[in-house]
Amino acid sequence: MKETTLDVLFYLLDNFSDYDDSGQNRDILHNQLEDAGFPARKITQAFDWLESLSDEKKYIIIPPRERSTRIFSTNEQHWL
Repeated sequence: MKETTLDVLFYLLDNFSDYDDSGQNRDILHNQLEDAGFPARKITQAFDWLESLSDEKKYIIIPPRERSTRIFSTNEQHWL
């Protein structure tokens, strides 16, 4: 059976969504996923992808400027 990283993620969400994010639990989950038949490489890719979601440096939110201008559409202007 050809497993993908997405299959690993779905399996994790269906079966292990209540685990916390400690290194020990990651090792336990990794072993359980291997026992379930997932290849180690795909498991590692899934864990790496999940970790990348919490990388705050990737997502920089620029706050609005003090002098920002809101331009209303024609429909919005009608209601104002």
